[in-house]
Amino acid sequence: MEFKVAASEADMADKAKEALQQIEEREYVTEFRRRGIQTVWKYGIAFCGKKVEVVRGQY
Repeated sequence: MEFKVAASEADMADKAKEALQQIEEREYVTEFRRRGIQTVWKYGIAFCGKKVEVVRGQY
């Protein structure tokens, strides 16, 4: 999971996608793969106040 704070509700979707992209770029899944874990769910989560936007990816 990667978390981002959005400046406005309108920015939340972009920030959630940015969080998911960061998971990809920094290869967070590498350690799971090394341990033999085949299915890894990735979540990009953006907050703005009490609102939340979540995007999900799978490896």
